[in-house]
Amino acid sequence: AICGERFTLFLDCEGVVRYFGTNSDGQWGSDIQLHYHENGMPVTIPLKEKIVFVACGYRHSICIDNKGQGWAFGRNISGELGLEYTSIKESPKRICISSFLTAAAAGERFSACLDSEGYVWRFGA
Repeated sequence: AICGERFTLFLDCEGVVRYFGTNSDGQWGSDIQLHYHENGMPVTIPLKEKIVFVACGYRHSICIDNKGQGWAFGRNISGELGLEYTSIKESPKRICISSFLTAAAAGERFSACLDSEGYVWRFGA
């Protein structure tokens, strides 16, 4: 499991990402605007790919799938999702990096991805 600001992502053994916590900025990968999950059950992030790595920033999330592709969602006011536009992304969007990604890290307003050749791709403030 990995934690952001008032939310937690965890990755199950089948590569499915689940979520507990607030969704004020699309951290669930969904446009459901609840500030908690009322029944205490985790929410499944809507990704079709098998995920092998997850990272949480302040109010955003980065996932890497088994094909080495990055997926980002949540708050994006400083470009922390690595996407063309700086707006909240309520559904997972593919990060356009052509290299095979192996790991990610995220902070308050930045993210970084490590590729299979050892290069770090950083975005945000």
